[in-house]
Amino acid sequence: MTTATALKITRKANNRTILQGLDQARPQILAWLEERHTTAGRLQLRASRQTFAALSIAHNGGRTPYLFTTEDASAKLSHNNLDKLEQVVQYLSAADSSGVANLCSRSTKECRRGCLGKTSGRLKFDAPQRAMAIRTRLLVEQPAAYAIVMLAELERHAERVGACSKKLVVRYNGTSDLAIETLPWFTDAMRTVGASILFDYTKYNATDRPDVAGYYL
Repeated sequence: MTTATALKITRKANNRTILQGLDQARPQILAWLEERHTTAGRLQLRASRQTFAALSIAHNGGRTPYLFTTEDASAKLSHNNLDKLEQVVQYLSAADSSGVANLCSRSTKECRRGCLGKTSGRLKFDAPQRAMAIRTRLLVEQPAAYAIVMLAELERHAERVGACSKKLVVRYNGTSDLAIETLPWFTDAMRTVGASILFDYTKYNATDRPDVAGYYL
């Protein structure tokens, strides 16, 4: 299994170029998915986590960064309190606030001004904003490492909630609007590691995004 290499970013990424980056990394991501419980897979996961941590430290973030926020770590999510379901949410940088990508290509000026990803709860503070920018940079610059870390996190969360007889609900776009359903292999990989239900909110028109079983918009 090869080591992830950084993409050379020459201009601000967008929905199309980010998804292209993930698709180009598909062979490496799917190879890891098959080998994730082997020694080679565990070594690749360790290397991907080290890449994430190094990026985080380089940009004044934490030493043990993560992609998904759990219900018990969020005042908003804790209100869900459903007996058979538990949700995790990924908070990437809203719109173009990361400086490296625009993750909300359909956002308006009014939408960006009042975005909950920049104004609500803890998300409005510097540390969470920095963490979201670091996650976004990992996705843009190191798509294979990003996807490997993401899938490993989801599998760990699925095992955790499964031990409580619950199903894992995943909101990929907590503060972003990436059309991940255009990469069926990507959403299939998320389900492979235990994501029972995928859902998101979007500013796209319904006719602009294809229906995918198990992914609700």
